[in-house]
Amino acid sequence: RAAGRATAEELDELQALHHEVLAAAYRRDLALLEEKNHAFHRLINLIADARKITWVLSLTGRYIPSRFYSEIEGWPQATLHDHSGILEGLRARDAEAARKAMHDHIANAGDLLAQQFDRRAVADQEPA
Repeated sequence: RAAGRATAEELDELQALHHEVLAAAYRRDLALLEEKNHAFHRLINLIADARKITWVLSLTGRYIPSRFYSEIEGWPQATLHDHSGILEGLRARDAEAARKAMHDHIANAGDLLAQQFDRRAVADQEPA
């Protein structure tokens, strides 16, 4: 929905947020990286008028610890790469490309999180 609804100004704001994510990652400012990542996704949901997604994320987001995502191995790099594809789809007004890029981004983040949990489970089972 965001691909069809986004104004030029909103697309510019998304691009600016993406650049801020890049800068935060480059400086290894993980707190700022998470903040700007949240703002990037929130703006897409607001542009799309995705009220239910925005509502669910506002509720569940309260329970996610600070720097949760940035501590997942590979997440900062994946975010930088994946956001570029999302932006390309939105700028091209290609709803299917934007949807696929967002789907792949979420699946990628989920895979990284599952791998993180697996590593922690193995580490917890190893003798001290």
